[in-house]
Amino acid sequence: MRSPHETAVELFRTSFGRTPERWVRVPGRVELLGNHTDYNAGLVLAAAIEPSLTCVVAARPDQHIRLISSAFPSEPIELHSLRTVRLDPGHWAGYVVAVCRELRAAGIPITGFDAAIDSTIPPGSGLSSSAALLVAAALTLGRLSHRTVAERLNVAQLCQRAEHRLGVHCGLLDYLTVLHAREGHAVHIDCRSLVVRNVRWPDTLALVLVDSGVRHRLTAGGYNRIRSDCEAAAKSLGVATLRELRAGSLRRENHRLTAAQRAVATHILEENQRVRSSVRAVRAADFRRLGELFTDSHRSSRDHLRNSCPELDAWIERARPLPGWLGGRLTGGGFGGMTLHLVQRRQLRAFLAALPKNANAQEGRPSSGVLEE
Repeated sequence: MRSPHETAVELFRTSFGRTPERWVRVPGRVELLGNHTDYNAGLVLAAAIEPSLTCVVAARPDQHIRLISSAFPSEPIELHSLRTVRLDPGHWAGYVVAVCRELRAAGIPITGFDAAIDSTIPPGSGLSSSAALLVAAALTLGRLSHRTVAERLNVAQLCQRAEHRLGVHCGLLDYLTVLHAREGHAVHIDCRSLVVRNVRWPDTLALVLVDSGVRHRLTAGGYNRIRSDCEAAAKSLGVATLRELRAGSLRRENHRLTAAQRAVATHILEENQRVRSSVRAVRAADFRRLGELFTDSHRSSRDHLRNSCPELDAWIERARPLPGWLGGRLTGGGFGGMTLHLVQRRQLRAFLAALPKNANAQEGRPSSGVLEE
């Protein structure tokens, strides 16, 4: 079985007739807890997982840009320069172009190049294929270092600015997760202090991803609607971000908020506490409590953020009575994608066997972060 970078290198050679100079592999990520907390300066527990994206590149002596993706092999993209780009909103190549523009804005020269991309991360699945592409493009095209904590933050912030260019006003969760990930560990992020810690993931717990079959597009507006409500709630309550909010002040001042603002503020306040509790539960091996936190998080996302959908909710209910199930939730921005289930490893085989025959399910083991050459 070929490695992901070998597949990408072959795609590059067959598409462009030459050998690439550099490759980077970036994993997907799964948000364990912390739904929509990152851009509220909140807390997150996440992990890198095995599906990955590989980008291979070689420079050109001119300003031309040629791009090919294994997901769209019959649709290679050729651009004469970054200044004349015209792509449909949400087009995969737009992520590469946005990174190039941010690299230039940061004073990093970008000339022409050929790039081939191979990915096993399903787009719109909630596993952050977009962040993987942005990080891979930044590291291959900008030759950015990510060895130190400061360098990883620099890469993450550049990718965040690129995604904001595309209309998705996201936080730093996805980029910091894949840049800091370690095999067998979760990634705990404080998005106010920007302190990142690795938390050993218990070998006795399995993470199972079940595809809802619904593909989301965060550029469609739901994600930005939640962010707008969060920002409006913080402004009405007189705090810089909802991270500063306390339960007592929310009770006293909730008359200042619309129903939508009150709902998102409640979610962020409680979700930050769930992240704190989840880290304690992992360290104490209190897996039943951890499962309850997963399910409580899903319920809050569904009822307060309104970013679930019937298909996601249905998979939580289908999985609830199955062997070894401890809890489950949507993961990522929501509006479709994957459900994430916490399962006792000793019962993993029985859990998978008991899923409906049409289930598209896979185990997601916490994996290492970026690899490159």
